[in-house]
Order: sequence, then C-alpha cells, then structure tokens
Amino acid sequence: MLGTVLLDFLTVNIDTMMTANQCENLIIIGDLNQNVVRDAFNTLLVVYDLHNYVSFPTHSSGSSLDPVVTDLPPHTVQCFPLDFVGTSDHVAVLTKIHFKRPREEIHSRTLWKWEAANWRALRSTLCRTDWEDVLHGDIDQQVGRLTELLHAQQVRWVPNSVHKTKASDQPWFGPECRAASDAKYRAWLAFKRHPTARNRHTHREAAKRMRTTQEWASEQWKVNLRGQLKRGQVGSKRWWSLVKEQQGKFAGKHCPSPRPRDGSVAQTARDKANLLAMHFTEKIKGLEVLYKAQVRSSMEYACLGWVGAANKHLALLDKVQGRAMRLIRDSGAGQEPRLHSLQHRRDVAGLTVMYKVHQQRVPHLHTLRQPLRRAQVTTRAVALAPQSYYKPRCRTWHHQRQFVCVYVGWWNALLASQPRHDGTTVQEFKELVYAWLPRKSLEKLIITRPPFSACEGETRQGIYIVGEVVVVVVVVVVVVVVVVVVVVVVVVVVVVVVVVVVVVVVVVVVVVVVILVDVHVKELRTSSGTFLSMSQRARVAEWEKMTGARVTAKTSLAVLAEAFDRSTIRPTRFISRTNSWKKKEREKNVGVGGR
Repeated sequence: MLGTVLLDFLTVNIDTMMTANQCENLIIIGDLNQNVVRDAFNTLLVVYDLHNYVSFPTHSSGSSLDPVVTDLPPHTVQCFPLDFVGTSDHVAVLTKIHFKRPREEIHSRTLWKWEAANWRALRSTLCRTDWEDVLHGDIDQQVGRLTELLHAQQVRWVPNSVHKTKASDQPWFGPECRAASDAKYRAWLAFKRHPTARNRHTHREAAKRMRTTQEWASEQWKVNLRGQLKRGQVGSKRWWSLVKEQQGKFAGKHCPSPRPRDGSVAQTARDKANLLAMHFTEKIKGLEVLYKAQVRSSMEYACLGWVGAANKHLALLDKVQGRAMRLIRDSGAGQEPRLHSLQHRRDVAGLTVMYKVHQQRVPHLHTLRQPLRRAQVTTRAVALAPQSYYKPRCRTWHHQRQFVCVYVGWWNALLASQPRHDGTTVQEFKELVYAWLPRKSLEKLIITRPPFSACEGETRQGIYIVGEVVVVVVVVVVVVVVVVVVVVVVVVVVVVVVVVVVVVVVVVVVVVVVILVDVHVKELRTSSGTFLSMSQRARVAEWEKMTGARVTAKTSLAVLAEAFDRSTIRPTRFISRTNSWKKKEREKNVGVGGR
C-alpha cells in the first residue's frame, strides 16, 4: 500500500510531464484505491479539473477501486465492466474514447464588382419605379420593401460572385487565390496519376502561379487595410483586433509554457499569474499598450452610460488609471504615459454621438436630435453659432448631468469655435475634438458640470477637495443654525410657561384675598343693616381684644357706644351716626306695624 504517495506525486509532477511531452489532454488509469485515499484523490481531480468516468464496482468486494480519470469531454469517454481476468479479484475495465475531427464550417459571402456595374441602367430603373406602390404601410414595412427593391436591382445590374471561405482561411485568401490553389491541386493529381516530365512541369508552374497570386493578394489586402485605418472606417474594437492580428497575437488554445526563465515549473496560482502577465507584457511590448487594450477598454464599455454618474463614482475609475500610470512610470522602461483622462475620452465620445445625430443623421439616434435654438436677441454668442440647438432647462442636478443637457452645450460651443464640419469623417471629427477640448477654457463654456477633461489630474483632484470642503462647511453651518433655532424656541417656550404660572398664582392670591375680605365684611354686617367703616372695625377689634368679648350681629348699641366712647372718635360724629341709626330703626318698626 503506497497510500497517498502516488497521488501526491501526480499532483506535483503532472505539469512537468505534460510540458516535456507536449500533451494537451490527460488520462490516468490503474488501481488507485481512491476509497482509501479519498482526500488526495479529490485534490487531484479539483486541481487539474479531471473527472472519474467509472461509476460501477471493479472489485469482488463491491467497491470501485480502478478509476479512469481524464480531462476529455464527457461525450467522448465511455467505460464498461468486463469479467475477472485470471485469478485477479479486479474486473477489467473497457474504455472507449471517441475522437472526432471537427468539421470546418464553410461561410459564403457575395463579392460585388462595383467597377463593372451598369449605373445608367440602375438609375433609369429607379426613375421608372412607382414609389407609391412600394412605400405604403407603416415605417417598418416601407423600409423592408425599399431594401428588397434596392437589393434586387443591385443583383441585377452589379456583377457579383459567391465566394466560400473557411475559418482557417487567411483574410486575404480571395477568389483568385482559391482558383490558383484549385489549379495547383488538379495539376498535382494529374502528376500523381501520370508522373511524366510534362505533368511535373505543369505542377511546378501552377505552384509558382499560386505563390505569386497569394503574394499579390496579401499585399493588396495590406494596402486596403492601411487605407481603412487611416480613414477611420473601423471601430475601436475592430482596430485593436487588426493591430493584434498584424502583430501575430491571436488568442488561440495554446498557452505559454509554465516554465519561468530559471527552468522551474510554475505550480502555484501566484507563479502562474505572474508568468502569464510577463508573457503578455513581452508580447505587447509595453505596459501602456497593455493597459489601453485590456483595462481601459473594459472601463470604457458603454462609456456614455457614465455621463450622469456622480463625481465620487467617476473618481473610482480615475483611480484605476492613476494606478496604471504609476505602474508605467515605475516599470523602468523610461517612458512617460501619454494617456488622456477618462472624462476627456467620454466627452469625445459624446460629441461624436452628437456629430452622428446632427451631421450624419443616423436613424437609430434620431430621438436625441434637438430643435434649433430661437434667440430673442441677437448676441455675439448667437452670431458665432447661428445653428445652435436648444438646450433643455433642468432644475435638478440629476437631470442636469444627463447626456442631452451636457453635450448639447458642448456641441453649441464647438459650433461657435469650429462652425464647419461638413464632409469630415468620424475619425477626422474625433481628431478635431481631441485637439479642441484641451484648448477650451472652463469659464467660456456654460455646462452643467465642469469639463474635467480640460484639466490635469492634479487640478481635478483639487476641485474635488475644494468641493468636499465647501460641502462640509455648508453642512456645519446648517447644523449650527438649526441648533440655535431650537435653543431659542426652547427658551421662549420656558419664558412663556413661567409668565403664565406667575399670572395664575397672582390671580389665585387675589381671588383668595377677595373671598376672605368678603367673609369678614359679612361677619361685621349686623342684622339691622349697620355697617362699620374700616376705622370703626379697627376700634371694635381693639375693644374685643381688651374685653375678651366678640361683637356679633346681636351686640347691643350700648356695647358699641361704650366701645366708641373709649375710642378716640369724636362724640359729635358718633352721636350723629347713633341718631341716624335710631331713626332708621324707628321707621323700620313703624313700617312693620303698619303692615
């Protein structure tokens, strides 16, 4: 029993063995006893993406101990159990592997000979066409009928041929090369059947003619390709594909050898990633080209979708480019990165879309077209750009950052400085915008967001910092104002509550005093209606204190007279009041007796 030694050896040395033998696929068979060393067996399967295709018992005990492990596709491998061989307790395993050579697909394309077209007949046919019968129905039906009519007339009056190509054919391998290759093949078949000197000479001439034709076709294709690249008739992705194609960097199935320059084998994920990065860095010749082709193209996917994004989100993309620029400077290649900012490139893309909308009038971009601006007063700005377009008015910052609001302003400013764009291609317009944007001052262009593409990275970062400081200051001021207002309101409420409480207390005290006074006054009022003044009440109170008696309503007049005689009240006043009281008593008694 070897245990896990065999599986550990395979896990470590499979890369070395496959590299030494230049193998693409792997098959491992044998008595591995995977049930005993299951962890090591599973590790081998996971590390090399292998699969065990034996799902039936291979031992007399009912266990499966003889796996067939491979990285081939499942539909190409089939395993079947056979009988026991001799005295062995293991059954034989029959493995069938189906190798099918993939059939190469053939594509057909039509080659038009425009130089031999009968343009006069085509024009006369189109002039005699009854367009009312063709253009009816909705817009989709009209487009379909018009396309069918034009294609039918093109097939009729323009000579053409159908050329079949394979995926393995070179891009310059056209009909002439195909005819020369077929002629060489026919000459070779004739020489093979009849190996005469004449057939040998015919075959050599056909081979020479094929080489000459291929060289001419290859050179002609390169000339046409250079013209397309110069005139800007290819997109950015197609441009990079052509560049890689010319440099021989097709992405095939072949991977670089996992051997660094020191001769060892890269086994860990880190070593393999570093080796792969070094391989592609050397192939592309420069970190800057690597960044432009692989990293920046991913960040610029659907770049116009980032137009309405906030600056804090755009700053994340700028950090990636900033890191790439630092890596390029620190690579030791002695080159300074020549990279435009991402916002600059987004502005170029946005203006290019506006060019396609207003100059080329691309149908699927028709909804972005804006009406002309109607100026009430002729100003210098209106005179510089009479064909300016209406810029929608938006009150919210979110809508002010959208595509139409931003790039209509850019387009109007571009018309004011560069009014003529007729006859220019898309690539020429891009070059014009690339040269115009850095020269445009930030103060002269009224847009909803500062054009950071005209600034350097440091200036843009400074603007970000100033903006953040202003926001912080505004927030602090607002918080302080809110706190002060809350404190003032609380103080006012407390003062009002205190005043109300004081007023209530005063009112209660006054009411109590009035009630007490009224009660005392009622006690001093006699049954005959006699009422004493304040000074008299004071004297009566003094008399009560001296005598120990209390004056009530039944107190006699003599008691009161005695009290007042002892007081300091003048007798005349007391006598007059006494006589008056007696008179009232007499009148009262007379009135009662009369009734």
